Amino acid sequence: MATTDGQQFVEATNNHLHSIEAAIANHVMPDDGRTDRQIQSSVLWMENEVMKLNNRLNVDALNQVIDAKISTAFELLKTVISNQITTDTRSDNRWHRMPVLESKSMIDIGTLEDGKSYRAFNRKMTNAMDQIRPLARESSESLEMFTESMVHDRAATNPKPKVMEVIIDMVENNMINNPNSGITKESLEELNRALWSVINAKAVDKSEAMSKIKAVHQGEGLWAYVRIHQWFSKTTDQGKNNRRMLVMIPELCKHDHEIVAAVEEWGREIQNPEGRG
Repeated sequence: MATTDGQQFVEATNNHLHSIEAAIANHVMPDDGRTDRQIQSSVLWMENEVMKLNNRLNVDALNQVIDAKISTAFELLKTVISNQITTDTRSDNRWHRMPVLESKSMIDIGTLEDGKSYRAFNRKMTNAMDQIRPLARESSESLEMFTESMVHDRAATNPKPKVMEVIIDMVENNMINNPNSGITKESLEELNRALWSVINAKAVDKSEAMSKIKAVHQGEGLWAYVRIHQWFSKTTDQGKNNRRMLVMIPELCKHDHEIVAAVEEWGREIQNPEGRG
């Protein structure tokens, strides 16, 4: 009885194995161009291909190639970063592109109204501008050498579509004797835009400064600066002359007790006749 049961178990097991083998034999791998795509033959084929690949592949050589590629990529990355970020923007004459009115340094320069406020305003504006527009100070100083009549004369002999172009031509002509100044046409055009934005934003409405700006075409920052600087410099010069006259002819004291204070004030005026704070 036991033997009969054992035989039945073996036969049943064999039948199951045959069924599994038949099921596997009936399954094939996806069509990849091979004739025999059954699972067993496919596994053997993959094992053979892996062995062939291992025989051809030099792992050390591959690692060297990868390391070289990574090193090259890092060197290129460092080059790109160094070109984008420079420690001295003056060295390559590249100007910052941030709008000047967005700079915090422009907040505290005050407003421009008349000759009395111009000197302090111009000093603060130049200092602030020089932080965000390299060469702004040198360029502004070159503009201060010009007068309206000089610009008009140059425009008559060498007309340009814009007054800005006439002034740039004048600056470039003066730079012939100073080729290492760093001032370029690009820097002057950038300064032109910056000056127009700042002067318009800071000039008090219906003031002397605004009247000078309104006489200039839109976008002519260099021309507006030349006109304002010349006008207010003349106004300041007149004030200096008046102060000098007061020093030469001091006001008479009405009472004896006023003499000591008047002499002390007169001494201060002699030391500082131009009123430089």
